[in-house]
Amino acid sequence: MEKTLHSRVAAIDIGSNALRMQIFERSPQGVITAIETIRRPVRLGQDVFSSGKILPVSFNAALDAMREFSLLIDASKASQVGAVATSAVREASNGAAFVERVLRETGIEVQVIDSSEEARLIITALLERMNLTGLTVLHIEVGGGSVEVSLIEDTQIQFSLTHKLGAVRLMQLLHSCYDSQEKLTSILAEYTGITQKRLRHNLGTRKIDRFIATGGNIDSVVWLLGETGWAAVDKNNGCQRIASETLAMVMSELSRYSFNERVELLHLRPDRADVIVPAAQVYLSFAKMAKASWLYVPGVGVRDGLSIELFKKEDHAHQQQKFKQLLSAVKSLGKKYEYDQTHAAIVTAYCLQIFDALKDYRGGLGQKERQLLEIAALLHDIGYFVGISRHHKHSYYLIAESDIVGLPPRDRLIVANIARYHRKSFPKEQHENFRILYPKERKIITKLASLLRIADALDREHGTEPMALTVELVANKLVIKLPPDKDRSFYRWTMSLKGDLFTETYGYQIEIN
Repeated sequence: MEKTLHSRVAAIDIGSNALRMQIFERSPQGVITAIETIRRPVRLGQDVFSSGKILPVSFNAALDAMREFSLLIDASKASQVGAVATSAVREASNGAAFVERVLRETGIEVQVIDSSEEARLIITALLERMNLTGLTVLHIEVGGGSVEVSLIEDTQIQFSLTHKLGAVRLMQLLHSCYDSQEKLTSILAEYTGITQKRLRHNLGTRKIDRFIATGGNIDSVVWLLGETGWAAVDKNNGCQRIASETLAMVMSELSRYSFNERVELLHLRPDRADVIVPAAQVYLSFAKMAKASWLYVPGVGVRDGLSIELFKKEDHAHQQQKFKQLLSAVKSLGKKYEYDQTHAAIVTAYCLQIFDALKDYRGGLGQKERQLLEIAALLHDIGYFVGISRHHKHSYYLIAESDIVGLPPRDRLIVANIARYHRKSFPKEQHENFRILYPKERKIITKLASLLRIADALDREHGTEPMALTVELVANKLVIKLPPDKDRSFYRWTMSLKGDLFTETYGYQIEIN
C-alpha cells in the first residue's frame, strides 16, 4: 500500500505535433502532481497527413525522443510507464513498425489508441479537476490530427465524435490553395452541423451548461493573454475561463503578426506559432455552435488522464466507475438507434444470471467477458433501426462502426459479433466478420453468444419485467426453473429454437421446469 501511494509514474503522449512526457507523483493524501514535463517538437502529422507514412527524418527524431524519455524514466525511478500514440501513428502505414522499434530499443510499450479512448482519458482528468455533477457539458479537444467533441451529462460521457480537423491538418489546408480560408470555413460549418444534429438528438431543447476546451493551442491562448495583457482571464471555481469574444479578439490580434513575429515578439514556440490561429478558429466555431459565452480551460490533457489510470489500476472503485461510464455510453448508443430498453434490460439480467450460474464451468471466462456479454445484451437488437429482416447483421454493423467511449476496438468487434450471433446462424469461419478475429476471441464470442441466445429466448414475448428465475447446473444439465404461473411448454419450444449453440459449446442440455 505504501508503494502505491508514493510511487511515481511516467505518462507519454505521442501526438501529431509533438512527443510529450510527464512524470507524476502521488502524495500520501492521494493528490497527483506533475513534477517534470518534457516536450520534443517532432511533427509526425506533417508527414502522415500528406504522405501516409512517417518519413525517415521524423521517424528517427521520434525514436531519439523516446530514447531520451527512457533514460529520464530510469533516472526518475518511475514505477510504471504508460505510453499512447494518437492519430498520426494510428494513420501511418508504418505506425506499427514505429511502435515495434520503440519497444525493441527502449522497452516502452506504446498503445495506439482510438479517438474515443483519447477523449475518455482527457475527460477522466477533467472530472478530477472540475465538479461537473448535474451539468450538461460539451467538451472539445483540438489536437494536431483530429478534434474530439464529447457530450457529458452529470459526469457521464454520452458520446464522442471525431472530426479530422486537427491543427496540423488545417495548417496544411491553409497552405495548399488560394481559397483555403473559404474551404476551412465550409469544412467547419459542415462538422459543427454534424455535431449540432447529434446534440439535438440527445438534448432536445436543453442547453449546454459548460463549454470546456482542452489542448495545447487553447492553453497557449490563455498563456498569451497573461503575457500580453490583451484581455483578462477569468477564474470560476478555480478553473480558468475566457469569453468567446476574447478568443475572437486573440485570433484578430495574432493575424496581424507574421510567423517570425509570433515567435520573436510573442515568444510562441515555432511549432505553436503556425497552428494557433486555425486551431483557435475551430474552438470558436464550436463555441458559437453551442451558444457558449465562456470557454472553460482546465489545462489538462491525455497525459493527466493516463497518470490517473496508472495510479488507480488496482483501485476497484475506479474500475467500477469506468464500467459505469462505459454502460452510459452504451445506453446512449442504444437510444440513438431507438432500442427497446425494457427488452434489452431483461435479456441482460438473464444473461448475467446464466453466466454467474456457470461459475467454474465457463471455460476461462472472467469479469471482463461478463462485461462484454452485458454490453452485447444491451445492444443486441439495435439493428431493428435499419430493418426487421436480418436485424442481427445490422446490429453487428452498427456496433462495429460506432465509437463507444471506453470500449477498445478489438472488444467492440467481440461485442458486435456476440450480437450478430444472438439468432440464426452459429458462428462460422466462413463468415468474414468471425474469421478475421483471433482464435481466442472466436471462442469467447461462441461461448457468450450461446448465453445471449438462451436469454433472448426467455424473453421471447418481450415482457415488462424479468421473471424470477432460478438457474443452476445439475449433473449434465443447465436447469432453468420458471415461476409457477409460466407455461413450460412455450419456453421449452423457444429454447428448442435457440438453445442448441449452448449445448454444442458447453456440452450441457437445457432443462426448463
